[in-house]
Amino acid sequence: MDKKLLTICSLFGLTAILALAHLLVTTTAQAGPVGSVVSNRDFSVVTGKSSNGTDSIYILDNRRSLVAVFQYDVAAKIIKPQVVRPLSEVLSGR
Repeated sequence: MDKKLLTICSLFGLTAILALAHLLVTTTAQAGPVGSVVSNRDFSVVTGKSSNGTDSIYILDNRRSLVAVFQYDVAAKIIKPQVVRPLSEVLSGR
């Protein structure tokens, strides 16, 4: 019985430690301000307001040099793709 009791007590102690760690260390997702940028080697993502006032997401594919624009449609409550263009075309203003 001593071995079983030791195992039960050890598991109970470990459970208590894990439960306490779960309560103390919480992570929350936070939205960044408009104009926030997330970037890595292949993609860059920027949030912003479009000319019509809706929220937009701009995604730059660094490998292919393409820019994609997505806008949130308030009425349909979905994100709709608007345009995908080469970066050189976007920067030249065409």
